[in-house]
Amino acid sequence: MRNDLRKRFRWFLPRVGGIFGQRAKTAIDLARAEIWASDQALETVWQFDQDGELGDHEYWCAAAKRGERCEHVIEWCALIRPCDDHGIDCRHAETLASLGGIIDADSEYRRIVAAELASEAMAS
Repeated sequence: MRNDLRKRFRWFLPRVGGIFGQRAKTAIDLARAEIWASDQALETVWQFDQDGELGDHEYWCAAAKRGERCEHVIEWCALIRPCDDHGIDCRHAETLASLGGIIDADSEYRRIVAAELASEAMAS
């Protein structure tokens, strides 16, 4: 196993769900997808999701339970193959996979989402 693949696998393993055998498979798949996306020079883009909804998230918000306003960031993420000449903002850039309605993503969750999108794109 490539050293960077092993390092990525070890990062994903405790962060994915499921029984151990399935967790290991998911972790190795995400690690491979992350390397694939990097090798393909794909870019992950995060933007505010105008159509995103909190659903019942507001109900579970600790601030709301204290009677305070519940503040959340809802985002959309896309995995993009940039245009060779103009980058990601060009009409020739290709969106390979995307996901919306992502609430309050931290850096770890962003990495997992990016790897999942890469896994989806790699499979198609």
